[in-house]
Amino acid sequence: MANKPIRTSFAKNTINTMWKKIINTAFSRLARNIYFWLIIILTRFSNYEFSYSLAELSYFSILFVLLLGLLYLNNLVFIPFLLARKRYVKYFISISITLAASVYASVLIIEQQALYHPDINIFKTAWVPVLQRAIKEPPVLAFVHTFLFIVYLLIFTLLWYANDYRRKQNEVTVIKKRQLEIELDFLKNQLNPHFLFNTLNNLYALALKKTDTTPNAILQLSSILRYLLYESNTTKVSFRREKEIMNAYIELELLRLSDIDNVTFTINADRDYMVPPLLWLPVLENIFKHGRNNSAADIEYRCFILNEEFQIYSRNGYDASMGNVNNIGGIGMENLRKRLQLLYPGKYTLDITADANEYIVDLKLSLK
Repeated sequence: MANKPIRTSFAKNTINTMWKKIINTAFSRLARNIYFWLIIILTRFSNYEFSYSLAELSYFSILFVLLLGLLYLNNLVFIPFLLARKRYVKYFISISITLAASVYASVLIIEQQALYHPDINIFKTAWVPVLQRAIKEPPVLAFVHTFLFIVYLLIFTLLWYANDYRRKQNEVTVIKKRQLEIELDFLKNQLNPHFLFNTLNNLYALALKKTDTTPNAILQLSSILRYLLYESNTTKVSFRREKEIMNAYIELELLRLSDIDNVTFTINADRDYMVPPLLWLPVLENIFKHGRNNSAADIEYRCFILNEEFQIYSRNGYDASMGNVNNIGGIGMENLRKRLQLLYPGKYTLDITADANEYIVDLKLSLK
């Protein structure tokens, strides 16, 4: 019985994989070309009865193969290797020779059909009278075939460039997404050592004091590091889990600053959202950095989400001698700015103000 869920899961995964392969095959480039030509063929035969003889179908098939050969030689060879590389003269010579050969072959086939099978009519269309007269005049037939082949060439050339443009846009999107992931990973890798450096300094201070809270602080740090290593390496995490780590970090810092009483921490959400990990960490780091130097000042921290609006607000004492307003927050806050710009361009505001006594961070962003 224990193996039943595993077998069920394996069967579902196998079915899903097979279904994805079927979907990918059904909408592949080859499949789309087949659908296109099936529509063309069915449209051609839709206006009259299927009364073609074997000989008629043979002639029609030969002409059809000539057209396909011309079009796909153009799209698969001449355009990508000549026209797209701006080798215009070579492209013009190549396509002209191939077009002339295709037209000559098609006219020759029609002449042979008229000579050996005069009773066969392979042009059962609305413009039959024109072509039937042209069969006896090869120059006119050559002109008609040249015109039709050129029209198809122009259509397929435009389709090639449209498909190439779409492919390049997809490549640009993938590259931009990858660059974004690399930049975010780099910023997070900078953030984690910065956090670890500050926290180890805090543990060192506790160890010097030989306080009984040191073991608990190490446990708190262990839970936070486990989160940083194994859970935060993704684009979105649960706010509920973020709240747990925020509380663990606050408790860790308050162990060191046990003499601070005038603190308020509020963390809440109207439901469990998926949010980018660790946006709050630089803000809390700055709170406790300034709190360490100004233990008499009030500390207020609010992190909440309401109606898909995410806000982080902090207010604490500030010693102007520790820095200037234009360079507030150091590495952590600079990383926060960069991450917000990458993740939520135009969808956030980050206001940081400081005077001689107070330091305020107000971050608002839309999760929509």
